[in-house]
Amino acid sequence: MTHRRTENLHHRIVLRNCRAAAQDRPVIDKFCPTVWICPPASARRPRTQPQPAILIAGLARDAGIFGIGSELAPLHSRNDTFPGEVFLRLGADALDQCGASRADPLVLEGIADRFLPECIFRGRDKRKLRFAVLAVAALHGGAEPDLLEEVIWWQTDDFWQYAMFAAIAYIRAAADRSGMPVRQVCLELPQHG
Repeated sequence: MTHRRTENLHHRIVLRNCRAAAQDRPVIDKFCPTVWICPPASARRPRTQPQPAILIAGLARDAGIFGIGSELAPLHSRNDTFPGEVFLRLGADALDQCGASRADPLVLEGIADRFLPECIFRGRDKRKLRFAVLAVAALHGGAEPDLLEEVIWWQTDDFWQYAMFAAIAYIRAAADRSGMPVRQVCLELPQHG
Protein backbone atom coordinates (compact mmCIF):
# COMPACT_ATOMS: atom_id res chain seq x y z
CA MET A 1 0.00 0.00 0.00
CA THR A 2 2.81 2.44 0.83
CA HIS A 3 4.60 1.69 -2.46
CA ARG A 4 1.43 2.54 -4.40
CA ARG A 5 1.05 5.84 -2.54
CA THR A 6 4.70 6.75 -3.23
CA GLU A 7 4.30 5.83 -6.89
CA ASN A 8 1.26 8.11 -7.18
CA LEU A 9 3.12 10.97 -5.51
CA HIS A 10 6.02 10.66 -7.97
CA HIS A 11 3.53 10.50 -10.83
CA ARG A 12 1.90 13.75 -9.68
CA ILE A 13 5.24 15.56 -9.24
CA VAL A 14 6.46 14.58 -12.70
CA LEU A 15 3.16 15.37 -14.41
CA ARG A 16 2.95 18.73 -12.61
CA ASN A 17 6.47 19.57 -13.79
CA CYS A 18 5.76 18.41 -17.35
CA ARG A 19 2.54 20.43 -17.52
CA ALA A 20 4.21 23.51 -16.04
CA ALA A 21 7.09 23.26 -18.49
CA ALA A 22 4.74 22.72 -21.44
CA GLN A 23 2.84 25.88 -20.47
CA ASP A 24 6.08 27.84 -19.94
CA ARG A 25 5.35 28.25 -16.22
CA PRO A 26 8.05 27.87 -13.58
CA VAL A 27 8.65 24.28 -12.55
CA ILE A 28 7.85 23.69 -8.88
CA ASP A 29 10.37 20.95 -8.11
CA LYS A 30 13.69 20.13 -9.74
CA PHE A 31 13.50 17.19 -12.15
CA CYS A 32 14.73 13.88 -10.80
CA PRO A 33 15.33 11.48 -13.72
CA THR A 34 14.65 8.42 -11.57
CA VAL A 35 10.96 9.31 -11.24
CA TRP A 36 10.35 10.15 -14.89
CA ILE A 37 7.39 8.15 -16.10
CA CYS A 38 5.45 7.92 -19.31
CA PRO A 39 1.86 9.09 -19.44
CA PRO A 40 -0.80 6.38 -19.65
CA ALA A 41 -1.40 4.79 -23.04
CA SER A 42 -4.67 6.69 -23.42
CA ALA A 43 -2.80 10.01 -23.27
CA ARG A 44 -0.12 9.09 -25.79
CA ARG A 45 0.10 10.94 -29.07
CA PRO A 46 0.66 9.16 -32.39
CA ARG A 47 4.05 9.40 -34.09
CA THR A 48 3.88 12.45 -36.28
CA GLN A 49 7.53 13.56 -36.33
CA PRO A 50 10.78 11.71 -35.94
CA GLN A 51 12.20 12.08 -32.44
CA PRO A 52 15.24 14.21 -33.39
CA ALA A 53 12.95 16.66 -35.18
CA ILE A 54 10.87 17.03 -32.01
CA LEU A 55 14.01 17.58 -29.94
CA ILE A 56 15.49 20.09 -32.40
CA ALA A 57 12.18 21.93 -32.84
CA GLY A 58 11.73 22.12 -29.06
CA LEU A 59 15.18 23.57 -28.51
CA ALA A 60 14.79 25.95 -31.46
CA ARG A 61 11.60 27.40 -29.96
CA ASP A 62 13.32 27.60 -26.56
CA ALA A 63 11.04 25.02 -24.93
CA GLY A 64 12.17 23.64 -21.60
CA ILE A 65 13.75 20.23 -21.19
CA PHE A 66 10.68 18.93 -19.37
CA GLY A 67 8.32 20.01 -22.12
CA ILE A 68 10.50 18.36 -24.75
CA GLY A 69 10.76 15.21 -22.63
CA SER A 70 7.01 15.02 -22.20
CA GLU A 71 6.57 15.27 -25.98
CA LEU A 72 9.08 12.47 -26.53
CA ALA A 73 8.03 10.10 -23.73
CA PRO A 74 5.02 8.60 -25.54
CA LEU A 75 7.18 7.78 -28.57
CA HIS A 76 9.58 5.53 -26.64
CA SER A 77 8.99 1.79 -26.95
CA ARG A 78 9.41 -0.06 -23.68
CA ASN A 79 12.68 -2.04 -23.28
CA ASP A 80 14.23 -0.46 -26.35
CA THR A 81 17.24 1.85 -26.59
CA PHE A 82 15.55 3.73 -29.43
CA PRO A 83 15.41 6.75 -29.72
CA GLY A 84 18.51 6.96 -27.52
CA GLU A 85 20.86 5.95 -30.32
CA VAL A 86 19.46 8.69 -32.54
CA PHE A 87 19.94 11.29 -29.79
CA LEU A 88 23.56 10.19 -29.36
CA ARG A 89 24.16 10.74 -33.08
CA LEU A 90 22.50 14.14 -32.83
CA GLY A 91 24.91 15.05 -30.02
CA ALA A 92 27.84 13.87 -32.17
CA ASP A 93 26.59 16.13 -34.99
CA ALA A 94 26.53 19.05 -32.55
CA LEU A 95 30.13 18.25 -31.59
CA ASP A 96 31.02 18.27 -35.28
CA GLN A 97 29.29 21.58 -35.77
CA CYS A 98 31.17 23.33 -32.98
CA GLY A 99 34.51 22.17 -34.37
CA ALA A 100 35.56 20.03 -31.43
CA SER A 101 38.66 17.98 -32.22
CA ARG A 102 41.76 16.54 -30.58
CA ALA A 103 43.54 19.82 -31.19
CA ASP A 104 40.64 21.91 -29.85
CA PRO A 105 38.56 19.71 -27.50
CA LEU A 106 35.31 20.61 -25.79
CA VAL A 107 35.81 20.43 -22.02
CA LEU A 108 33.33 17.95 -20.57
CA GLU A 109 34.05 18.72 -16.94
CA GLY A 110 30.88 20.17 -15.44
CA ILE A 111 28.92 19.86 -18.69
CA ALA A 112 25.70 19.06 -16.81
CA ASP A 113 26.10 22.03 -14.46
CA ARG A 114 26.83 24.41 -17.32
CA PHE A 115 24.37 23.24 -19.95
CA LEU A 116 21.64 21.38 -18.01
CA PRO A 117 21.04 23.75 -15.09
CA GLU A 118 17.37 22.67 -14.84
CA CYS A 119 18.39 19.19 -13.74
CA ILE A 120 20.20 17.77 -10.77
CA PHE A 121 22.11 14.54 -11.30
CA ARG A 122 23.40 12.61 -8.30
CA GLY A 123 24.73 9.13 -7.74
CA ARG A 124 23.46 6.63 -10.27
CA ASP A 125 21.78 9.32 -12.37
CA LYS A 126 25.09 11.16 -12.69
CA ARG A 127 26.80 7.96 -13.82
CA LYS A 128 24.10 7.32 -16.45
CA LEU A 129 24.45 10.85 -17.81
CA ARG A 130 28.24 10.48 -17.87
CA PHE A 131 27.89 7.30 -19.94
CA ALA A 132 25.60 9.07 -22.45
CA VAL A 133 27.93 12.09 -22.68
CA LEU A 134 30.96 9.86 -23.25
CA ALA A 135 29.04 7.71 -25.76
CA VAL A 136 28.39 10.86 -27.82
CA ALA A 137 32.11 11.70 -27.72
CA ALA A 138 32.95 8.13 -28.78
CA LEU A 139 30.58 8.37 -31.76
CA HIS A 140 32.09 11.71 -32.72
CA GLY A 141 35.53 10.09 -32.62
CA GLY A 142 34.43 7.18 -34.81
CA ALA A 143 33.90 4.48 -32.15
CA GLU A 144 30.60 2.66 -31.69
CA PRO A 145 29.80 2.30 -27.96
CA ASP A 146 28.32 -0.98 -26.74
CA LEU A 147 25.00 0.38 -25.53
CA LEU A 148 23.33 -2.90 -24.65
CA GLU A 149 26.25 -4.11 -22.53
CA GLU A 150 26.06 -0.95 -20.43
CA VAL A 151 22.31 -0.33 -20.37
CA ILE A 152 21.39 -3.87 -19.33
CA TRP A 153 23.05 -3.25 -15.96
CA TRP A 154 20.94 -0.15 -15.35
CA GLN A 155 17.85 -2.37 -14.87
CA THR A 156 15.66 0.56 -15.87
CA ASP A 157 14.18 1.66 -19.15
CA ASP A 158 15.51 5.21 -19.18
CA PHE A 159 18.53 5.23 -21.50
CA TRP A 160 16.69 7.36 -24.07
CA GLN A 161 16.22 10.09 -21.44
CA TYR A 162 19.93 10.32 -20.63
CA ALA A 163 20.77 10.29 -24.34
CA MET A 164 18.29 13.16 -24.76
CA PHE A 165 19.97 15.07 -21.91
CA ALA A 166 23.39 14.48 -23.48
CA ALA A 167 22.21 15.68 -26.90
CA ILE A 168 20.70 18.83 -25.36
CA ALA A 169 23.91 19.50 -23.43
CA TYR A 170 26.03 19.13 -26.57
CA ILE A 171 23.71 21.34 -28.64
CA ARG A 172 23.83 24.04 -25.97
CA ALA A 173 27.61 23.62 -25.71
CA ALA A 174 27.94 24.01 -29.49
CA ALA A 175 25.90 27.22 -29.31
CA ASP A 176 28.02 28.53 -26.44
CA ARG A 177 31.28 27.65 -28.12
CA SER A 178 30.35 29.08 -31.52
CA GLY A 179 28.69 32.19 -30.08
CA MET A 180 25.45 31.45 -31.92
CA PRO A 181 22.00 31.17 -30.37
CA VAL A 182 20.73 27.63 -29.72
CA ARG A 183 18.03 28.20 -32.35
CA GLN A 184 20.66 28.80 -35.05
CA VAL A 185 22.63 25.70 -34.05
CA CYS A 186 19.44 23.64 -34.22
CA LEU A 187 18.63 24.92 -37.71
CA GLU A 188 22.12 23.95 -38.93
CA LEU A 189 22.10 20.42 -37.51
CA PRO A 190 21.56 17.58 -39.99
CA GLN A 191 18.08 16.06 -39.71
CA HIS A 192 18.15 12.35 -38.90
CA GLY A 193 15.07 10.16 -38.71
